Formats: sequence, C-alpha cells, structure tokens
Amino acid sequence: MLTGCFYGTVYKNSDRLALNQLEKYVALTDDQQAWFLKEFGQVQVIHQSRYLPTYQEWLSVLKNGWKDMDEQQLYELSMRVNAHWYELIESLEPASIKFLMSLDNSQKAQLIDSIKEKMQLRQNDVDRQARALTRFEDILGSLDKKQKDMIARHVDKTAFYQEIRALNNQNRLAAIESLLAQKQLGEADIIKLGRYVVNHPRYWPEHRIEKRERRIRDQIKFMLRLRETLSNNQQEELAHYFDELSDLLVVLKNTKL
Repeated sequence: MLTGCFYGTVYKNSDRLALNQLEKYVALTDDQQAWFLKEFGQVQVIHQSRYLPTYQEWLSVLKNGWKDMDEQQLYELSMRVNAHWYELIESLEPASIKFLMSLDNSQKAQLIDSIKEKMQLRQNDVDRQARALTRFEDILGSLDKKQKDMIARHVDKTAFYQEIRALNNQNRLAAIESLLAQKQLGEADIIKLGRYVVNHPRYWPEHRIEKRERRIRDQIKFMLRLRETLSNNQQEELAHYFDELSDLLVVLKNTKL
C-alpha cells in the first residue's frame, strides 16, 4: 500500500520531476518553466487516459504468455511498442519545436553542450556489463555462472549497435545545432528540425532500418535462450515482477492528477 501511494505521488508530481531533469540541461526563465509545466500536464492527462490502458494490455500479453511466446510473437509485440514510442514522440513534436525556438542563444548553447556531455559519458561507459547483470538480478534473483556468461556475451555483442547509435545521434545533434544557430528558420527548416527531433524511422536510410531489425531480432533470440535456462525460483521471481508492474499500472491509472 505504501509503495502504491509512493508511485502515485511520484506520477502526480512528474511534471515537477521532469522540469528538474530538464533544468539539468538548460536553465529556464520563470515563463519557460510555467509553459513547460502546462504542456507537460496536458500530455500527462492524455498519457494516463489513452496510453496506460495500452501498456496494461501489452503487459497482460507478456504476463500470460512469456513462457510460450515464440520469436515472431515477441517481434510483433516489440514492433507495436516501437510504433507507439514514435507515435508518442511525434505527438510532442509541435511543443518540442516551440520550446527550442523559445530559447535564447545562450540557452541553446547550454542545452547542446549538456547533451554532448551526457553523450560522451555514455560513450565512455565501461560498466555496461555490470549494470546489465544488476538489472537481470533485480528481476530474476540470483544468476548462475552460465546465465552471467550469456548476458556478458550479449552485452559485448550489442556494443556494435551502441556505437552505431551513438554516431547517428552525434550526426543528428550536429544538424539540430546547425539549425538552431540560424537567426531565423523558414518553414522548410522547421520541418527539418522536427524530423531530427523526432528521428522517426520512416526518414531513415534502408541500411539503418536493417540494422535496427537485426538488433531487435538478436535481442529477442537472446531472451529466448535465457528463458530456457530459468530455474523454478527465477520463473517465480519473473512472475512476481510482472505482478508488481501490473499493480503499478493500476495505481498510475487511478491516480488523480
């Protein structure tokens, strides 16, 4: 009960939490803060009423079928989640562009520099394996040596995809920085800026789409191999994890904003 109250309070106040995170990247004026809180509040109402039921549906599919779902079923679910993510980001495009255009030159520079710094920290990350093991242990409980080795190999294998993603993000950020440096943006420039911000796959070259496809397939195949190694206790831990997520979504859905 206390946990539910905690997450309900966090969800209710997520506008302020999001603002605090944003201001780690760029200092905002009072007017900009007020605008952000208003926009976030509107998005949150839509998120709660429209998207949380969808998340509950997806979680129910996993909760009831994770033991038996095959690669294609997991792939189709994954693509539905991906499509939702880009739908959500696209819905935020007008507000995102309006926010970027409201920044003065010093704020734009601060924002870009902060993003570059965060990106560099991620590139220099040497603890990906340790964090991956911790995430799996949080869900499954103790892992045996075979499982730890499987996870470590998978993390090493996905390093290539991480490097490609980092390079694409660097190029994307450079394009955004170039557009924001212009004194005035025409309609075509604003459309370009929106595309770089959203980064929808429909504008990607074919080779990027193929790499994403391989990455998703590789991830699913790894999860299926790992599933075959789960002990009875680990299966119970995973079922409990799904139950906790289900309870959390109910709390968030019923939270009065």
